[in-house]
This record gives sequence, structure tokens and C-alpha cells, in this order.
Amino acid sequence: MKMNSNEIDELIYITNNFLTIPSIINHEKPFLNFLNKEISKLGYKTHQTERYLVIKPKNNPNPSILFSAHIDRHGFIKNENNELEYIAYYLKKKHNLKFHKDTPEFYLNCAQRHTKEKI
Repeated sequence: MKMNSNEIDELIYITNNFLTIPSIINHEKPFLNFLNKEISKLGYKTHQTERYLVIKPKNNPNPSILFSAHIDRHGFIKNENNELEYIAYYLKKKHNLKFHKDTPEFYLNCAQRHTKEKI
């Protein structure tokens, strides 16, 4: 499918808007809310959970293709000492995460991390 210049301009405009919405690790909800609102305006049916947004195609309620996107960004926040800190390290300390990526515990945690979430 080839896009015309108006479609490309619209895609660039929407993408620039997306980049203005905060979406750091564990704080993706503002972006999900924004995305849900914008997609709904286009006539798509959506279902939003705390961490996911499911978008159904307009003319195909049972699509055979699924598109998945990672929406959080890695950035900095101000910690309790009012210092900038990399969000991933901050959350690791806050939640007392002691596992290392090369341990069985790490892989088990990754595998079970979203098991109770319904999509």
C-alpha cells in the first residue's frame, strides 16, 4: 500500500504528538489514554487495560495478523533526593529486585510477569 503525501504528513503529525506524551516505565497510562482517544476518533473499537490497548480493525473483527508495540520509554525521573535517576535503576531499587538477568529467577520472573493480565 502506497501512502500519498497527505497521509504521510498526517502520520508525521500524529507521531510528533505521540512523542509529547510521557510514557516512561510503569507510567504508560497517560500515553495509553491519549492513544485510545485518538484511535477511537478514527472509528476503531478499542479495549484498554492498565497496561495494554487492544485495537480491533474496522472491517475485520477476527484478524489473522496481530501487531504489537512497546510503548514505554527509558528515561530519567527525580528520586526522593530530588536527583535525576535512570527510571529502570530507580524501580529496581524501589521494588528490591535482586535478580540478575542471567539467573533462572530472572527468566521465571519475565515469564510470569503478565500471566494474570487479561487482554
